[in-house]
Amino acid sequence: MQIVQPFVLTAAVAAYSAFASVASGATFDVSGVARASATVLATGSASVAPAVVDRITARDFDAAAAEHLLNRAGFGGTTLEAERLARLGPEAAVALLLEPVRLVDPFFLGEDTSYRDLRRASDARLEEMGASEKEIQDARRRVRADFRKNDRRQLATYANWWVARMVSGDDPVRDRMTLFWTGLFTSSFQEVKNSRLIIEQHQLLRDGALGSYADLLRGIARDPAMLEYLDAASNKKQSPNENFARELLELFSLGEGHYAEADIVAAARAFTGWTDRNGEFQFNRRQHDRGEKTFMGVTGDLDGDDVLEIVLAQDRCAEYIAGRLLEYFEGRAPSEARVRHYGRVLRSAGYEIRPVLEELFVDRAFYSDAVVGQRIASPLDFMIGHARRIGVDPPTGLVAAGASSLGETLFHPPSVKGWDPGRAWITTTTFMQRGNLAGVLVGTVGSQEFLTAPELGDGELVEESQGADAMEGEMMGDAMMEPTAAARRRAQSARKDDLVRLLDRMEDLGWQPLLNLSARAARLGATNDAEVVDLLAREVLAVELSAETRAELLAFVAEERAVASLTEDVWTSGVADAEHLARRLVHLMLSLPEGQLH
Repeated sequence: MQIVQPFVLTAAVAAYSAFASVASGATFDVSGVARASATVLATGSASVAPAVVDRITARDFDAAAAEHLLNRAGFGGTTLEAERLARLGPEAAVALLLEPVRLVDPFFLGEDTSYRDLRRASDARLEEMGASEKEIQDARRRVRADFRKNDRRQLATYANWWVARMVSGDDPVRDRMTLFWTGLFTSSFQEVKNSRLIIEQHQLLRDGALGSYADLLRGIARDPAMLEYLDAASNKKQSPNENFARELLELFSLGEGHYAEADIVAAARAFTGWTDRNGEFQFNRRQHDRGEKTFMGVTGDLDGDDVLEIVLAQDRCAEYIAGRLLEYFEGRAPSEARVRHYGRVLRSAGYEIRPVLEELFVDRAFYSDAVVGQRIASPLDFMIGHARRIGVDPPTGLVAAGASSLGETLFHPPSVKGWDPGRAWITTTTFMQRGNLAGVLVGTVGSQEFLTAPELGDGELVEESQGADAMEGEMMGDAMMEPTAAARRRAQSARKDDLVRLLDRMEDLGWQPLLNLSARAARLGATNDAEVVDLLAREVLAVELSAETRAELLAFVAEERAVASLTEDVWTSGVADAEHLARRLVHLMLSLPEGQLH
């Protein structure tokens, strides 16, 4: 295996400063490896949109537009898939993506056995044997350790099951929307500490991902994982806990500035008695406040269901969800006009999500230059999107562990607000790590390169590198305590160690990506350096190369050929050297700033 880390790290260290300080119209130098226009990082500003959607025509819905649809509505696809989708036209293409390609067996969730049940069974068995108190206590510690280990393993297995669904593309829009809902209705295994509750919550969101937002809101209000996460058990009539009420209004339905503090107090009182027991929703009548309450102008003996229906009756609720959807799919703040328009679409559809997506995905604004290729890919998008674009089928554990090492650990959001998108994903460390993971996907980087990768520095904290480590804090009222820098570094180091161990196991099992990039290039008619660079860039990148970056890539290929004493006809020779060079070239492409965008 050829080690390519040095030039990737050189590129990453220099290019990172461009992510940090890029200005419109400026260019940046990547240590002689690449130079790209700063426009690839531009986020743009929201423009005023017409009240009526201007639909993209079949003529304008070309392969590039279809690729954009695949990237944002799903998790990417090959050039061939984009070309086939384009031939269908926009409406038929959207209809196809909204329907599952094939039905997949649901995840098998094992027997629901709590730690308390296991402990009681262990105690009874040992007491029957005449064990001492010390022996019983030692056994309890072992039972607890085994329970926690098995609980974490079950959640990891479920995460791999879901990653497999995303990589396969069986039901792309459903899984994309599931990611959206898990970011809106956020909860964390770190706080819930019960894999079954987290899995059942996720199944609720995935099953209803393309259905009714109103139904999801009603369901999440009774969801045991959410009730545990937001301390519903402590919401009693004598001392209401405002956690759920605050997040309901601020994050789940209306957004900041569209409710009063008095509404939070009233909602908290209305939800008193809503709790969970043994993994099931329970209404504790004795702890419910039956007094008169005034919530958003409505007065009466209101309960939680009343609050939910009052919220859903607000025009702002539909606009808030519409705005969140627009920003999620387009990667930029939408105009007020577009928020109002899609809010009306959502309201008129009875909060059904599918009609909103059907209109958004044929909206010409969705395909504008300010949107296409202008969003920094999340870690999951980076891993899954490039795997699908390249055409490899990596182990699901690699995808999950790779995304985690980049700051996105499934079921472990950094706070109740979820992950910050865009620029927050990129730091010097994660930028270099992305390059190395790209090398793993194409077979040019192994575990030893990760062993020598730099650790997270003192000045690079978790607000720049998001992940499970940010959940080291504890819930305090309605705010998260910030984790210490040392805790952040420990968690980041642990994620790196997990990834290295996984790569070692993959190498022991002989896993290699099933790729033949040079043969692909030759089959599609590429016969020289320029044609190979252009073709592979179209195959693996979601954005076009600038002239400067293309020139640098051509220089890289020429230099690599010269070192290996290869002539330009290597591309038509079918020799192994051509494949090694093609993989190194693709590795470099995916390590550039352009490789982080979609």
